[in-house]
Amino acid sequence: MSIFNKLTEAVINELDYAGMTRKQQSVTKLFPPFQARKQKLVDNGGLVLVNQFPELWQFKVPSGTKPGVEYDVYVHFFNIVPSLKKWVPARGLWNKDETAIDYRSLAAEVLFDIDIKTDCSCPADTFWGPEYIKTQYKNKSGGVSAQFGDDEDRAPRVRNPHQYGLLCKHGAYVVEKLPMFTSTFAKWLKDFYSDDIDKMFIAAQQEWFGIQKAAGELGKAEEEQPVAFAKGGKHVELPKEVGPEEKSEEPEGGGAVGAVKPKPKPTGGAPKATSPEEEKGKTKETPKGLTKATTPANTPATKPATRKAGPETK
Repeated sequence: MSIFNKLTEAVINELDYAGMTRKQQSVTKLFPPFQARKQKLVDNGGLVLVNQFPELWQFKVPSGTKPGVEYDVYVHFFNIVPSLKKWVPARGLWNKDETAIDYRSLAAEVLFDIDIKTDCSCPADTFWGPEYIKTQYKNKSGGVSAQFGDDEDRAPRVRNPHQYGLLCKHGAYVVEKLPMFTSTFAKWLKDFYSDDIDKMFIAAQQEWFGIQKAAGELGKAEEEQPVAFAKGGKHVELPKEVGPEEKSEEPEGGGAVGAVKPKPKPTGGAPKATSPEEEKGKTKETPKGLTKATTPANTPATKPATRKAGPETK
């Protein structure tokens, strides 16, 4: 097998619904009229879902060549709980009020994501290679075979040496029609897995509402606290404004920014009243370098000194 074919087969080893349909496309290399043979199943009555179990569905499918003959096709939905854990928290699958899960939307996602095992009671499933190929091509759930029931280790070296396809025409017909059973699958989920789904939904709902509440409280706190940014986008906390009642006396040696030093209180009681005569006697400050002239008006009167008589000169 070439490197390219090995890489291709590695991709389709994940045998969920999409992986199965991709692998099945190669069957026409073995049976070119495969699609026409499958159409005969529809002409002979089509498939019927006859039983549903917690992990298993059973279909009745008519033979395409033998009228009145039917084969049992089993579809085993494997590892369904991990798939539910993946999809139940998806809010896009909740109802509009986000109070419950929308089962049909959930069913559509899980049906295409879940691992599938199949088996058919027809001879072709055993002797033309499908059981062997499903045994060899492990699905994504830890190397578990995609063959439901007993594994088949005998390779179809004569009838299908290149191991084309994955399913017989009965199994391929059932897998092809599975999307038409989405509503049935939704009811099946509700009947058998509602307890698990409810627990997962409540946990997801509480987590989502908790995130919303935390985001709301954070937004409110940010609105209440003024924010400034320095150059470069660095966050800078603005100083809290100090109210009049919160202002304190500045300590010696300097104080906090914003503190206001109170005015000193007057000591010794009320200032002494002065008389008009005292006020009149006060002089105003004279500019530096000038001498204020004195006048009788602003200088107290004094008795002139008595001049002594000197000797008379001749």
